[in-house]
Amino acid sequence: IKGEYGSPEFEAAYQSAVNGERPRTPGKAAHGTLRWLFDLYRQTSAWTGLAQSTRSKREQIMMRVLETAGHEPVSAITEAHVIAGRERRAATPSSAQAFLDTLHGLFKWAVKSKLAKVDPTLNVKVETKPMRRGGYPPWTDDDMARFEARWPRGTRERVLFDILAYTGLRIGDAAVLGRQHVRN
Repeated sequence: IKGEYGSPEFEAAYQSAVNGERPRTPGKAAHGTLRWLFDLYRQTSAWTGLAQSTRSKREQIMMRVLETAGHEPVSAITEAHVIAGRERRAATPSSAQAFLDTLHGLFKWAVKSKLAKVDPTLNVKVETKPMRRGGYPPWTDDDMARFEARWPRGTRERVLFDILAYTGLRIGDAAVLGRQHVRN
């Protein structure tokens, strides 16, 4: 079976073998297309130097992109196309960011290798909500008294509260405590 384990090519060849069919050989991508560029990119150290998990995730993203735009000339892909792809993924900002990271890696390499003139992802960003600054406000004695009044001793919420409030343990240390460590 040809293709890197876990890649779409490997999976297609594997399924053909399981079904007793001859493996389908994918047609060669036309020179200058996005599919051609991605095929070249996967043969470079810029690609193989990425972690296996990163390559796998980016390959899945690119396979979906190539289904619709693989035949497009590299020179025809503009910032507007990238923005449109980002907007289709706007409901899940992490998916939009992964899409941008994938294309940026490809085009950064392509520009450096003189296979593309510009990187259409350069000025495209994913809009995210601003992160909370300053942490959470500390509880007052009144806040603690209300919590203790709401959750009687012995309840899961109260046990955890008492551990965190009165032992000085860090959250990570408190998380590994079990029944053998706590007495009511």
